[in-house]
Amino acid sequence: MPYSFPTNPANTTNLDAGTKSPAAARPDLLAALQNLNTLLLGLGVAGGFPVIDANGQVVFGASFLAGIINGNSRITLSSTAYLEFNRATNALEHFHR
Repeated sequence: MPYSFPTNPANTTNLDAGTKSPAAARPDLLAALQNLNTLLLGLGVAGGFPVIDANGQVVFGASFLAGIINGNSRITLSSTAYLEFNRATNALEHFHR
């Protein structure tokens, strides 16, 4: 199933004044945290948010990365193919491993 962003904004009616009931705010806080957890599940998955991995590469999906390798911009398309902009030749090159 593809990732989908939360679409329901958190209700702030029970959170907007010090006179409001904390008990009444609990369902609103729960909904807000559930939306946050849904957003976190979208990190680095197709259709979600890109994430930066430990190597400083941007991860857009399971095998789609973008980063700088040996001074050249690289987009990894799969485990065997990538595009790289070669600064020395000013050209976009395609590689298969």
